[in-house]
Amino acid sequence: MLRTAVAGLVFTVSISVAQNWTTLPAGAAPPISGHAAMAFDALRGRLVCVVDELLDYSSGPGALARVTTWEWDGSAWWQRHPAHSPAGSDRDLAIAWHPLLQRMVMVNGSGDTWTYDGFDWQQLPTPSVWVYSPSLAYDAARNVLVMVSDSTTYDLVNGAWVTSPSTQPTGPWGAILHGARIAFHAPSNRIVLFGGYGSSQAYGVTWTRNGVTWTQMAPATVPLPRYNHQLIADPLTGNIVLMGGCGFNAGQQYGDVFEWNGVDWSPATPMPELRSCHAAAAFGSFLAVFGGWVPQQQPIMRSADVLLRAGGTWITLPTLHGGEFAVHDTLRARTVSVDRGRTLEFDGCAWSDRAPAPFVPTLLAFHAAAGHTVALDEAGLTWLWNGAQWTQARGSSPPPRTGAGATYDPVRARVVVAGGIVGFTYQADVWEWDGSAWSNPTQSGVAPIARTCKLVWNPLSQKCLRMNHSYGTAMNVAYEWDGAAWSTLPATTPSLTDPQLATDPVLGVVMLGQGPTPNPWSNVFGVAYQWTGASWQSLPAPDVHGTAGPVVFDTNRGTLIVHDHTLLQTYVRPVIAATAQIYGTACSGSAGTPRIAASSLPQLGARSIVDVDRVAANSIAVLFGDFVAASIPVPGGCTVLVPNPIVIDVAPTTAAGFATLDLQLPPSNTFLGFMLYEQVLTLDPQGAFGALGSLTAGLQLRLGN
Repeated sequence: MLRTAVAGLVFTVSISVAQNWTTLPAGAAPPISGHAAMAFDALRGRLVCVVDELLDYSSGPGALARVTTWEWDGSAWWQRHPAHSPAGSDRDLAIAWHPLLQRMVMVNGSGDTWTYDGFDWQQLPTPSVWVYSPSLAYDAARNVLVMVSDSTTYDLVNGAWVTSPSTQPTGPWGAILHGARIAFHAPSNRIVLFGGYGSSQAYGVTWTRNGVTWTQMAPATVPLPRYNHQLIADPLTGNIVLMGGCGFNAGQQYGDVFEWNGVDWSPATPMPELRSCHAAAAFGSFLAVFGGWVPQQQPIMRSADVLLRAGGTWITLPTLHGGEFAVHDTLRARTVSVDRGRTLEFDGCAWSDRAPAPFVPTLLAFHAAAGHTVALDEAGLTWLWNGAQWTQARGSSPPPRTGAGATYDPVRARVVVAGGIVGFTYQADVWEWDGSAWSNPTQSGVAPIARTCKLVWNPLSQKCLRMNHSYGTAMNVAYEWDGAAWSTLPATTPSLTDPQLATDPVLGVVMLGQGPTPNPWSNVFGVAYQWTGASWQSLPAPDVHGTAGPVVFDTNRGTLIVHDHTLLQTYVRPVIAATAQIYGTACSGSAGTPRIAASSLPQLGARSIVDVDRVAANSIAVLFGDFVAASIPVPGGCTVLVPNPIVIDVAPTTAAGFATLDLQLPPSNTFLGFMLYEQVLTLDPQGAFGALGSLTAGLQLRLGN
């Protein structure tokens, strides 16, 4: 039981801690492990991004996939959790705004058609159609949504896809176009198509459609043949903007930009980086680009940054995330990492950009006694971070290496570094940093096999525990270092590939990794174990689907956190799940019965966002709440669902009768597990609530981490 006081009131909350993992929302972005598409919701002023995310290839392509829904308001992403979601298929999907339906229309890789109104997904009853890398565009001259897939054109008529009987766009000599992209060119009232591939080559063909007939164009300027590109109408000029993509052969990645004026293509300012397989959409007066393959960012081959284009100028909005290495500064309660030349810190909720990092790290460790983070770089130099800046340490350093293990020995006040690889030679040496200088101690005992490895402090034995990396071959021997000699653990170690290690004050040493039969497409962190001092005991593992990153114990949250530097997600354990559910009933206003939904789950340290629609246009919406629920009848047959309403937020409603309200939740675990009850009043003279307004149903929130 947790008993605490908030605003003078005392609450008692029952806490039950689950042993599963969850994804943190703060600073998050849609997962970059799958196929993404996005479009602008003109009713709510947001980008809606859908991701068909691959979960596991072990049962065959598409066997385990899911579609997740994300929204971006110009400053931050958050994941929606609708009651229904389209089925995943691990294939390209397409999404577009339908202004007549006032909804998003999405076609998934299975050819099913769904609509999204900002609250929930609904599948259209139209039969599925065969699609492969479909593309959607709304023909505003004819008020019809158009889809092109494999050189076949469809119009969405009365909720069903109708095949156009006219000439279809093809590649040279009638080749079928896979992965072509379309967009609507308003000045000419034409759908424009470019690119695609087939017959072992990419194409640079341009077609236009007047609603009935496709016509192949012969522009004077022809962009390079490509697919996995994007076509979007520029909201300022109406020109069609072609962005990025790739050719059919390896290494043909593009970041160039062309504009179509109805007659010809002309080159424009290229994107800041090469991208293919990216999502793009208009956003107000901007063009927005998200995700995709970015070959310059190896080994991080995908990007979660958002690129904005306005007036021909590109702006990069970086999504902050940790790099390949991360370590927790226990004195300042910050996790430190380096990514793309920047020093980043994680406060338990989100990453912040602190300072430049003038090197590329090969390992990080925190020296608690000296109060600094120590890093080795590719040149073999030693760098120290004091929370404000990096300085280069004097004196000699260990030979430059990659894949070494590093941890802090609090008994001897030493950072210990072992193993790694120099060139093509595995290293068997040990180095120790005492806070001011490196030493190379003599080793005795059972020498570990020379490998790349991970090190972690074992509080039970008061020694540094080592697990070797295997890169495809599972290892089952663990070693310990006491400062003078190596020994092996007195128990068989589970066979894991490329394990990650961390020390939890309660659990002790925790090991995460993949099982003994590695599959390059399967869940890397498929297993987890705890060292009890006598044996390895199985634990639940996080739901990570890629080459995951470092695991640290975060003192802010009092829990283990995985910072996945490949999928750019953050996973936390243990967790009291954040939940949201509707209770009670609404009472109507001039726009009908209002709806309420949680745009984001109420996770501590993040924004708790609430959407309402079907409320009076151009009015005022008031979000109020309390820590207990009620059911108080009021005039007009309405019900107030909280006993002592406290105003949380006030926001204007749009001309379409929509509003967004939010509450910034504190990062403190003091409120973990609290129940918060919310309701929205919208001012409306025609409202049933005593001619004052309309009331939504209630929203019951459980604050989680």
